Amino acid sequence: MRPVRIKSSPDGISVSIKVKPGAKKNSISVEPDCIRVKISEPPVDGKANAKLVDFFSEILDLPKSAIRISRGSAAKNKTLNIRGISEDFFLERISE
Repeated sequence: MRPVRIKSSPDGISVSIKVKPGAKKNSISVEPDCIRVKISEPPVDGKANAKLVDFFSEILDLPKSAIRISRGSAAKNKTLNIRGISEDFFLERISE
């Protein structure tokens, strides 16, 4: 089952996620209605957002500059714009 919150564009994808900062470890779970991401950094001074970009950069093997938080920088529900990948590649990488 594909999550309903991924949109493809000519440049890459847009992904809606739910983030839980301050977790014990970084992880991603794909659920029928959303993608949940747990981040170890606290939501203070942008640390959780920076770690979120770092985490996706590592998983997707992309430069940090290819990943941008386009919505929800101060909220748990966020939208990421990720350049240079397809929806299939994204789902494959986060499922490993």
